[in-house]
Amino acid sequence: ARHRFDARAVAKARSLDARAAIEGGFATDASGRWTGRLTELSNAGAAGIRLRAPAELEFDLAGDAPAVSLAALQLEVDGADGAKVLLDRASWRDGRVALAGRVTGIPLRWLSAFGAGTGTGLRLEEPDGLRLGARVDIAGVPGPGGGLKGFVEVVRESGDVAVEVPAVDGGTEVIRAGLQTLRARVDLADDQLAATVEMRGSAIGVMRGEAQAPLAWIGNSMRPDLAVPLAGRLELDVPSLAFTRAVTGEAWRFDGALQARLALAGTLASPRIDGRLTGSRLVAEQRELGMRLSDGELVATVRENLLDIEILRFSSGQGSVSMSGSLKPDERSEAVLVLDRMPIPLGAGQRLILSGEARARLSGSRLSLRGSLRADEGVIEITGNDAPRLSRDVVVVRTTAEAIQHRAEVDRRRAEALARGRAPSTGAPDAARGAGEATPEAAEEGRGFRILSNLQIDLGDRFRVFGGGIDARLAGQVTLRGRLPDAPRLTGTVRVVQGSYTGFGQTLEIERGELVFSGPIDNPAIDIVALRRFLPVEAGISLTGTARNPKPALVSKPDVPEQDKLSWLVLGVGADSARSGGQSAALQTAAATLLAAADPSMSGPGFASSFGLDVLSVRTGQVGSAGDTGSSSASAQDSIVTIGKRLSDRLFVSYEQSLRGLQNLLRLQYEISERLSVRTRVGSQNAVDLAWTRRYD
Repeated sequence: ARHRFDARAVAKARSLDARAAIEGGFATDASGRWTGRLTELSNAGAAGIRLRAPAELEFDLAGDAPAVSLAALQLEVDGADGAKVLLDRASWRDGRVALAGRVTGIPLRWLSAFGAGTGTGLRLEEPDGLRLGARVDIAGVPGPGGGLKGFVEVVRESGDVAVEVPAVDGGTEVIRAGLQTLRARVDLADDQLAATVEMRGSAIGVMRGEAQAPLAWIGNSMRPDLAVPLAGRLELDVPSLAFTRAVTGEAWRFDGALQARLALAGTLASPRIDGRLTGSRLVAEQRELGMRLSDGELVATVRENLLDIEILRFSSGQGSVSMSGSLKPDERSEAVLVLDRMPIPLGAGQRLILSGEARARLSGSRLSLRGSLRADEGVIEITGNDAPRLSRDVVVVRTTAEAIQHRAEVDRRRAEALARGRAPSTGAPDAARGAGEATPEAAEEGRGFRILSNLQIDLGDRFRVFGGGIDARLAGQVTLRGRLPDAPRLTGTVRVVQGSYTGFGQTLEIERGELVFSGPIDNPAIDIVALRRFLPVEAGISLTGTARNPKPALVSKPDVPEQDKLSWLVLGVGADSARSGGQSAALQTAAATLLAAADPSMSGPGFASSFGLDVLSVRTGQVGSAGDTGSSSASAQDSIVTIGKRLSDRLFVSYEQSLRGLQNLLRLQYEISERLSVRTRVGSQNAVDLAWTRRYD
């Protein structure tokens, strides 16, 4: 009698709408053998399946062990543009298995069904993407003495692999592997396993490998024994590491050539790798700060899964950094770093060149540094305001893969927050952290590669700080801690060896200075005294507070009243000699600035300084007067315009012109010492004066 069986399974949540139908009948000889055909096998869901032709199906229910076989099965998977399956035979009889067939046109996009490629930039939907083919032919009895033999092979049929990576100049770019050959094969014969793999591409280079191991079983079971000895080799020649940007993200970029010659040993369960690695023309770039390590070379050996780095050296500018040590796949990976005039990026406007030795520990995506270094050169720019930055709840994504990855992270955090009874967050990861959750340092594990620093630094004799009116050379020792490059912190006290402070339109010499760093590198606490030199009264300013918020106060040698301090500081004369309207206005402006505790160097330039002058004034006096007091040997009174410029700390030049043209004078004043000066005037009057000053207050 003939039979027909129809079945249907529907699960909308899993995109399943499957149908199957078989027809056939039992043999008339009472052998218990059923033969028939598979006439329908389909799925109308997302993973479409269609039976292209009826397949032969047989069941043998006679004997102690039932037997089943299927032959000539032809399937179309995922539509006409998907894969084709041709199963020549598949059978199970008396414990003996036989499987032979092939699959063609397997598209790379199938990886997305398993979550592979997510967040890596792998382009799965490329029209000319990689397509694989597979063949299998295995026969025998699984287990001891079963004579299992055959092969499984996967090969490239067509297409290429493309990866979307951050571009050097911003945005993204697509890197193609340039695949020419991809083949992997496992052979089973004479109780031996033999595997070979070969991959060749114009961009990814060449990889070749082979391995052998006995085919053994655990007891009398059909479970393979993995504790069998393994032997093999692996050769790798990669012309460019540019494709690693798909893993490292936008912050870091690596390139260069890598070669490996490795031997495989140990067991299938615990393989052991030995061999040698070499690299040339290696490049590592940190895009955010513009750091570039180039001309890198690598020589390393692998012993029992331990990587011994004999030398890893990079050049950077006029300096270099080299590393040697042992790396293990755990937190004990350590190495010694030797820096020779190595530029260390600290942020915009900052520069630090170091030499010395430090120990490094690598743990996941964190590199911890500890050691003692000396600054060959350093420049720290003090800024008055923080650089603009986005709010913490703003996340910038540049690729579709990044957007999908971030959306998944937001959904995960929302689910966790709801489970804890808290309001979910949709912003950046930091915004979702509450009390008791991971610290920023712990969260760094998920934010790409970071450097954690704890370095003792001797500032040497070429370390300079400028900005906020200060330009000084420092000496001392500090400790550089924090995350590099985004959150460096300095602690320690340094002194000012030599420097100046610009304020109230004057450049003052720093007599005493001390900077105490206790956090951000651009905002130390300050204790500075700066004076205007080579005047009878050396007036100046003391600064306390912080670099971003200095608190000024007037000082002088010898000590004089506040009004005289300000006059000697701004005008270079005492308050009793500052009688012109322009001088009074200058003193009023300086006093207002001082009282407001503002940074004088940040204020806009005055009218005189706009023309490169120190003095520009109009006064009323007697033309032909012998001095500045207004006493006159002539009877005419006129308005006199005075312009002046201090050419150095000791030399001051001025020119006076009356509006009626009755007087013109060129004056020169040179300070020989704090008390002795020479003054000359040429024009409507000609004279040379030698002045000696002594103050009793």
